[in-house]
Amino acid sequence: MMNLNDLKYSIGKLEMPTSLVMNEIKEGIEAHASFPEKLKTLVKSI
Repeated sequence: MMNLNDLKYSIGKLEMPTSLVMNEIKEGIEAHASFPEKLKTLVKSI
């Protein structure tokens, strides 16, 4: 039987890292920056 937390956190609850290195920050920024173009490409055929 599912509980409310299973529905609220279907991909798992966020676990914040205790520290980040600059490379991880840059990768995150690049992922966010490239997302709109990747999304446009994916939905173009719809």
